[in-house]
Amino acid sequence: MNHKDIDALIAEKVFGRVWDEKRCRICGWPLDDGTGIDLRCLPSNCSMRPAPLRRADQYEPYSTDIAAAWLVVEKFDDFNLDLIHHGNGWTFKIYKDATLYESDAENAPMAICLAALKSVGVEIEQVAA
Repeated sequence: MNHKDIDALIAEKVFGRVWDEKRCRICGWPLDDGTGIDLRCLPSNCSMRPAPLRRADQYEPYSTDIAAAWLVVEKFDDFNLDLIHHGNGWTFKIYKDATLYESDAENAPMAICLAALKSVGVEIEQVAA
């Protein structure tokens, strides 16, 4: 599993984001549904010019950017949390419903994401660089 897959899982499983197929994947505007309403994209042609810096269907880089990962931390602020730096990397712990969900990773964002996914029932065994 790579970083983008983990980011997509965080968006879906932690934040509840599921892509609406009635929206343009580039800009996020509604797709033309034949009603003739202006400001809609065609399925094969985004109407936004210039194109946005980041596609609408791209998720935040939760597993690589600490600012994005901190949004995940804030999602769990009702629980006891620990972020620990040690010689080999980082450990993130979530104490939720009398259960400990813990993950180790080389960087803090990945440790946060892996523990968050564990806490919602998604176990990631291997992460590709």
